[in-house]
Amino acid sequence: MEALNRYFKHGNLSFKAFRIADLPAGTEPAAGMMICNDRRWPEAWRCLGLQGVELVLCGYNTAGFASHLWGSNKSQDQEEAEQTAIFHHKLVMQSNSYMNATFAVCAARAGMDDGLYHLIGGSCIVGREGDVLAEAKTVEDEIVIADCDLDLCKQGKSRTFDFSRHHRVEHYQRIVEQTGVITPPRLKERQRPGSDTETSGDFCSSGSVASVPPCQYPEQIRKIRILLRNPNATTSMTDNCVKTIQPTLPPDVEVIGFTAPHPAPSAIEGNFDNICSAAAAARAILPMQHRDHIDAILVACYSDHALIRMLREEFNVPVIGIMEASLFATRTLSGRFGIIATSYRSKVLQEEALRHYGMESFCAGVESCNVAVLGLERKPGEQVLALMGEIGKTLAAQGARRC
Repeated sequence: MEALNRYFKHGNLSFKAFRIADLPAGTEPAAGMMICNDRRWPEAWRCLGLQGVELVLCGYNTAGFASHLWGSNKSQDQEEAEQTAIFHHKLVMQSNSYMNATFAVCAARAGMDDGLYHLIGGSCIVGREGDVLAEAKTVEDEIVIADCDLDLCKQGKSRTFDFSRHHRVEHYQRIVEQTGVITPPRLKERQRPGSDTETSGDFCSSGSVASVPPCQYPEQIRKIRILLRNPNATTSMTDNCVKTIQPTLPPDVEVIGFTAPHPAPSAIEGNFDNICSAAAAARAILPMQHRDHIDAILVACYSDHALIRMLREEFNVPVIGIMEASLFATRTLSGRFGIIATSYRSKVLQEEALRHYGMESFCAGVESCNVAVLGLERKPGEQVLALMGEIGKTLAAQGARRC
């Protein structure tokens, strides 16, 4: 939906049915048209259904891997994403055909789009009972044929979906009067026995409030939820990060680990990995802004990662990376600091990040230990600590000379 709003203007012709011309007299069926995303909105189908359509025609092109456009498993791969897209496509075509007692024909622009993006197939003809009468088998050019007796629509239109009898417009004003979501007001807070404020009788069917044990009035404390977002695809790194910080968390804070799905790289060593991981991570995380309650996001990559600015554009919650957070925390503890990088490419990235954050003058230096990110996990812990210790001494000496 975001992509449609970005590249296309809203239409102004509404959903008007029409008669199919050039047919024998008395056999001009009522038809309606939709384009792509229209098919996902039941209001569009109902507008056509209220005009007695017997046939809905829809053309579409839907990406095979675009998890930010629909609610789906955040860790799914490309094959799973395509299966989900096909399922949702058929779901809306079949269910809405049934709920409006109409046949439907949908034709996909499928296959590779300009040699870059894979578009799903799923072209099909759906019956007025919601059953698929015929469908394409591939994403190549095909002709799909089915016999459609449009007179069969009369049964559904005169019984279950007889709108003249069952369509209660007085109860549906909200659909045309409201756009965004307006949630119902929260229930009144229950007062504890002995409080100064009298408890509302809304919560007690009989008896006095004082007779209710205090244990029936639990504290309603909502935890602060922080999403720890690892932009690479190595789950063990995410798990280790969460495990490390769990003992330090106050009781009202919860940290949720989240690992970037395929095709994110397994580690981030340079700019190329940075951009590839940001793209994969962003696709998977965008649905969470509407589906899950998140109070803040911590990007767990020690660099000025591109994902940080991407999420700041899309989420209305604080977003910060572990490098930026550590630099500000370090500045409260000492006048100067040093950074131990992994590979040489990481060293270059972190030096650039220091300039971006305005911290270069406070840094005694950035030194590389010439070990790949994943290599740190494979080496014995004692060996890694010894290597870090030697580099730390070098940085301390550099800082001492400059102070």
